[in-house]
Amino acid sequence: MKKVLFVLMALLVASPAMAEVGTFTFQTPVTSVPNQVTIPWTATAGVVGISVKVDVTDGTASGVVLPAFFNVFLDSAYTIGETYTVGQGVATAMQAQAGELLTPGASFSICAGGLDDDGIGAGTEEAPLTGTIVINGTGGKTVVLSADTLRGGIVGYEGAMTVVGLPLTTVFGSAALPPAAPTAVAAQDGIQATVIQVTWTAS
Repeated sequence: MKKVLFVLMALLVASPAMAEVGTFTFQTPVTSVPNQVTIPWTATAGVVGISVKVDVTDGTASGVVLPAFFNVFLDSAYTIGETYTVGQGVATAMQAQAGELLTPGASFSICAGGLDDDGIGAGTEEAPLTGTIVINGTGGKTVVLSADTLRGGIVGYEGAMTVVGLPLTTVFGSAALPPAAPTAVAAQDGIQATVIQVTWTAS
């Protein structure tokens, strides 16, 4: 397992020098959920490693969710060292250097890989061809994804993949509005009374 892990880490770091195999395409982001953006992606070959830079304008990100296959957090492995185990750590990392970043903040990298080794320590046995990157953060703020050249970008079994759709600019879904204040409505039929009309939006 350790040998496979370090081979995967080497792929992510060295992949810019390899021949590009397959295409990875970022699709139109979904911003319908408050304080969240979901970025779908598709690929022409199995994806075993994802790394991308994220910058939030006038706001912050609070967390990232990737497909279950990507359960090897390479920057956490770098930070923790030899005692690292598959599934341990976070998918967020410092942009300018190796190392995990427990609180993403305004500028960070997303970096994770997966092991296709008959299910040992992996979320699935097959590297995915589709998936999503979900980022939570400050509602309504601008989010920019760009290439992470430090970590090698998007990686398939044979090396770096051609990436379509970067840089990508989107926004976090707007924060949910609070319920509207009650509205007084005059009673009917001459009865001197006041009734309250309450309007709300289910969450």
